[in-house]
Amino acid sequence: MEQQNGNLIRDLVSKLHSTDKYWELYVLEENRERSENIGSLLNRLLQSLRNVWKQEGRERGKKELKKAGVTEKACEALMEETERTLRFYIQFEPLRDLDSRDRVALKGLILSIYQKYIVRLEPGYIKMLNLEGIRSEELQEIARYMDYMTDFYVSRSYTRWGIIRDLLDESGLSEEICDYWAELIEQNYMQLKMNYIVESLESIKEKL
Repeated sequence: MEQQNGNLIRDLVSKLHSTDKYWELYVLEENRERSENIGSLLNRLLQSLRNVWKQEGRERGKKELKKAGVTEKACEALMEETERTLRFYIQFEPLRDLDSRDRVALKGLILSIYQKYIVRLEPGYIKMLNLEGIRSEELQEIARYMDYMTDFYVSRSYTRWGIIRDLLDESGLSEEICDYWAELIEQNYMQLKMNYIVESLESIKEKL
């Protein structure tokens, strides 16, 4: 797998260089207009770097870029962009650890966050939770990210399978846990939809 990832990254970098020898400028200058071909190749490169990061870590991706002849500045810019696309994956690392150790406990945690923070709110509840291996500050951030993702799925009317597929990619959690998470959204869909509409109206009202 390591060799396959490295070969793909080197192949994409080679194609970028063949398309435009100054392709790194599109990475270093965010507002620089890209051709459709350059944009497509860069998106594929970022997806490959995402996969490498998930499987082997950040430094492996940077190492493969350097092997492909990418400059230090472009390497850092590409890895920073990859990190931005993996913000949910990185944030949910404590959940993946709990998933591997105690899946029942993880389901209980997800249910509690939905009952006390997302569907309804019990102020201060998340701060009172005490889970081995997860600091209180981490848990509060996890709950916030879960709330954001739930709003995203509900606002766009994702199907249950659509939610599961996206969660598998964004969170790295097991299919069993992603299915459980999606089921909680299904069970509370109308309430979540109403919550989203009310929050959107409040946001519009504040801007007026």
